[in-house]
Amino acid sequence: MKNGTLRRLFLIGVFVAAVVGAAWLMPIVPWWRALQARVLVEGGQSAVSLGALFASFNVFLLPGGFLMLAAGALFGLGRGFLIVLMGNCLGAAIAFGIGRIFGRPWVNPLIARSPRVAALAPVVERGGWRIIVLSQLNPLFPTSLLVYLYSLTNISFWSCMLLVAVARIPGILLYVYLGSLGEQTLDITHAHGIPWLGIVGMILTIALLIVLARTTKRQLLS
Repeated sequence: MKNGTLRRLFLIGVFVAAVVGAAWLMPIVPWWRALQARVLVEGGQSAVSLGALFASFNVFLLPGGFLMLAAGALFGLGRGFLIVLMGNCLGAAIAFGIGRIFGRPWVNPLIARSPRVAALAPVVERGGWRIIVLSQLNPLFPTSLLVYLYSLTNISFWSCMLLVAVARIPGILLYVYLGSLGEQTLDITHAHGIPWLGIVGMILTIALLIVLARTTKRQLLS
């Protein structure tokens, strides 16, 4: 078994153990219920705020995985998915516009910071929509930075937005589902003990994220 696979399996174990351990040893659930109650009172304002925050994370190249998990935990799978998807589209549109307006002198230094994205630059130019879809499908790629890269190509704004929105759906679904499943597991652990079914579901969801990342990476390199 490769070292990378062992490392990912170890991280999965740490994540699941942290969720279960937090619910078992600390008063996490009462704090969480208070946060959920506040979100419920604020209603649509909370959803808009989280979507806008996710969009800003995309624009400023900050990791948004935690926000996707939070969306699933706070709003459930359906609403959480829509909130993240809209935030993702908004952030992608702003990033693409910035790249088109300021061009290579501003975007190239950003791309140079990520060897993976820099290596994809000539491939994106040649591969067009297929490369955009595959690179956005990979949930472990810096997808926000990739949008800046797309802005330097000849692809139109609307074509790029459509490809980004569609290609990001599987990854967003898995992240948001993991967040909703984690919330349920946390609650059940606090009330009834260790929910093995929920733990298995969390492990399988993370495994699907890894499989999706490995498959799309293999396709990109082929």
